[in-house]
Amino acid sequence: STHPKQDSLQFRAPKAKYDLKQKSLFCDKVPYLEIADARIYTDSMKVTIRKNAKMEPFTNARIVANYISKYHKFLNVNVEVTGRRAYSGNGEYPYYDKDSVLTYIVMKRITLDTSYQTIAAGSVDQKDEFKLSKEFDYYGKVAINASNPLIAFEGATRINHSCENFERNWLSFAAQLDPKNIQIPVSEKMKNLD
Repeated sequence: STHPKQDSLQFRAPKAKYDLKQKSLFCDKVPYLEIADARIYTDSMKVTIRKNAKMEPFTNARIVANYISKYHKFLNVNVEVTGRRAYSGNGEYPYYDKDSVLTYIVMKRITLDTSYQTIAAGSVDQKDEFKLSKEFDYYGKVAINASNPLIAFEGATRINHSCENFERNWLSFAAQLDPKNIQIPVSEKMKNLD
């Protein structure tokens, strides 16, 4: 692209058709778009560019970030690409615990930070009955930074136990966790979210 705000946005398209009436470019068989640190894979392998270099948003896309380390991926993404280092959208993050149990976390915002690294933010409601692992329930905020293999959690957790002498209370915490090795930081005076 020669559009000044798109910062030389480019991608490979083995097949393309330009429609003079619609002033649109229809690209086929596009393997992916490399935007900042991410690769965006469209579900149809099609890209449509309208008048004034406006690219149509993608639905049901897949994002891998960053494309070198491939720490994180997002599925069922609705995303709008506006430049070589600019995109934003929302989608689902596939969370695998240590037993390879899959849960999807809704990411309400997937975009880039000021250093052009992909970041994502979402949340889990208490009614979702989300589990960090079979030992820990969780609800609260979830954040991802593509350059970090860990996932940031800020919310409440409780231990799944069958001890009748102890209540299953929620306790608040904020930490970056490895889904394959959940270790909740414990301080001297633990608090619940209230």
